[in-house]
Amino acid sequence: MQNKNKRLTIGLLVSGITEHFIISICKGVMHAAKAADVNLVVLPGKYIDRDLSSNKDLRYEYQYNTLFDYADSTTLDGVLVIADVIGCFATKDKIGQFLNQYNDIPCVLIASKFPGYVSITSDNESGIRDAMEYLILNKNCQRFGMIGGADDNTDAKERKDAFLRVLKEHNLLFKEKNYVMSDLSKRDKKAACTFLDNNPDVQAVFCVNDDVAINLYEEMNNRSLVPGKDIYVFGYDNSTIASKVNPTLSSIWTNTNELGEKALHTLVDVIDGKPVSDKRMPVKFIMRESFGDKK
Repeated sequence: MQNKNKRLTIGLLVSGITEHFIISICKGVMHAAKAADVNLVVLPGKYIDRDLSSNKDLRYEYQYNTLFDYADSTTLDGVLVIADVIGCFATKDKIGQFLNQYNDIPCVLIASKFPGYVSITSDNESGIRDAMEYLILNKNCQRFGMIGGADDNTDAKERKDAFLRVLKEHNLLFKEKNYVMSDLSKRDKKAACTFLDNNPDVQAVFCVNDDVAINLYEEMNNRSLVPGKDIYVFGYDNSTIASKVNPTLSSIWTNTNELGEKALHTLVDVIDGKPVSDKRMPVKFIMRESFGDKK
């Protein structure tokens, strides 16, 4: 239990602070830290175990990760870790090795799951189900595809599982070629190209996040295909760009500010010795023009 006369200092470990998802979580954690009267230190490293051999511009990126070494019990009272984003290029074993560094300090995971750790995540099924069932029941879609991420990433795995579960419940065919894995970022242009090459007759595509969906938009444009007209498209995260692209992108909204706030409060409870449990935050499907309807 913490000394009540001591002001807590919490560390937030993130993969940089340039992505909408990370920025939004950081804002939520900052807001909660101010309300809880605790110090917050953001440690913006990059990605663990990323192969940079083919990208000379990023070959020294790994040096950012030395920031993660400053998170220990001598400097911090607890840590919040967005482990699956930091480890989006790593295996589950490598992510586990990374987290082992913080075994001697209270730790809560954000948008990530790992055995033995308390996690604050989003409900990855309900919004996907709402979007797919709208397309099935109202647009008569039967040929679905997905551009996803590695199974070592909690969100990517849960979103793929939800996608497959809905297809199965509606007796819709799924073939291996209907799924293409991406690295979850705007940098991976190849995934969208591969997907469209493999699925020329697809009616609807679920993209694991909005960045992947924007990549698909760009490749569709290269092929004179229009989202919402030739192929229905939806993403996840409801980032700012979703409402600004043309046509506007349907997406799953998750309150990432609240995700960060809940994680901070949960970590403070852990430090105080209070009982805590995993939390799953609600989401909502936002329909826009990429479903063929102007909303």
